Amino acid sequence: MPLSSPQSRPDIRPRAFAYLLDTATLDAVLAMQRRLIYDLEQSGDAALILCEHTPALTIGRNGSLAHIRTDDETGGFGETLPRFVSRGGGCWLHTPGQVAGYLIGDLARLAESPEDYLARLENSLIEALADFDVRAERVGSHSGLFVGGKRIAALGVSVMRNMVHFGFLLNVGPFLRPFDVIVEPGTDDRPIRQTSMEAVRGRPVEPSRLRSRLIQRIREGFDLEPGPVYVESPGLTTLPEVCESHVCR
Repeated sequence: MPLSSPQSRPDIRPRAFAYLLDTATLDAVLAMQRRLIYDLEQSGDAALILCEHTPALTIGRNGSLAHIRTDDETGGFGETLPRFVSRGGGCWLHTPGQVAGYLIGDLARLAESPEDYLARLENSLIEALADFDVRAERVGSHSGLFVGGKRIAALGVSVMRNMVHFGFLLNVGPFLRPFDVIVEPGTDDRPIRQTSMEAVRGRPVEPSRLRSRLIQRIREGFDLEPGPVYVESPGLTTLPEVCESHVCR
């Protein structure tokens, strides 16, 4: 996907706040995104959440329960029930051993369009992975990034009131077999093979270095000014009632 020229976006560069969470539930991070959308509408800045999730299944706008292969009629995986969310893309398995990243901000200040946002995010991840000698690439019409034909990162975006949110799941070192329950849309009901940074490298990835590189590469990819880095979520205002209308890509 072609990238827009940075000169075509507003002149004032947003700051990028970073929130480095430990293991967090999906519900907690979804709520945090909604609060940040409200706060960042007022300030014009951007925020990046990096965390690891407890097990969860989410279904994006291109997915359905039929894309989860399980004996459970609810589509659940063990005690994990699927959640429909507003992002683009199909079904995602959130699991320990991944880094989940959520970049939130005014779409007009980050990119020309949701497609341009995704292209910038993909390029940022490609650069960050290259810092660890992992060569990722796009493959045809499939969403996400791949190494050797196996997916290493899933990406999806949602836009609410012109504010972009959601982001990516990066496989660092998860147990890969559970991903076989997810069928990829448009692949004749076949799962997409998965890989991870540790599987490609053959050795562990140092978490703090990975998070540092992700922050730097995303700041560079979106032309963001460095902002504070928090290890929690301070200073967020109370979320008001908001309209849950979304435009997803």
